[in-house]
Amino acid sequence: MVHIMASPEIFMPIQPPRETPFSPAHVEQNHEAAIKNRESVQKLAKSQSPTEVTLLDHQILAGGGTTSTLENIPNRLRASKTKRAVSQKQWIEELTKDNGYLRQELAYYKEVQQALLALHHETAQASALLEEALEKFSQKVAESEKPLLDYWNINLDDAEEARII
Repeated sequence: MVHIMASPEIFMPIQPPRETPFSPAHVEQNHEAAIKNRESVQKLAKSQSPTEVTLLDHQILAGGGTTSTLENIPNRLRASKTKRAVSQKQWIEELTKDNGYLRQELAYYKEVQQALLALHHETAQASALLEEALEKFSQKVAESEKPLLDYWNINLDDAEEARII
């Protein structure tokens, strides 16, 4: 299953003919609109890179299964378009099988999303702890500097102006 997100310029409406459908002006106008549409589709197709095949995809393939990523490989897409006609029963069985693996993939991606959200939450907490630890460290360093600066009769306000580092 290929999902293509269309931008508004791809489906530009063709202007209604001002003259007969076969007049040179009308043909030229529709030709230009068709070229613009084709160029927009080509740009969109180039900008959308296919999902890369992962180790998990290879493992599923080795086990006799398939994934949507594998099914979207260009040679598989071409093969699926040139499939010979099958009976309605076979077609329904094939669609049911496809539906099953797509449901499994959806469940997998939902679980991965939950794991990523948990990871994000934990890293946010860790980041807050690190920021707090860094703040405490900076305060302790400043407290440690004070006696040394006092010994040399250096005022911190003056030192900030003269600081080179």
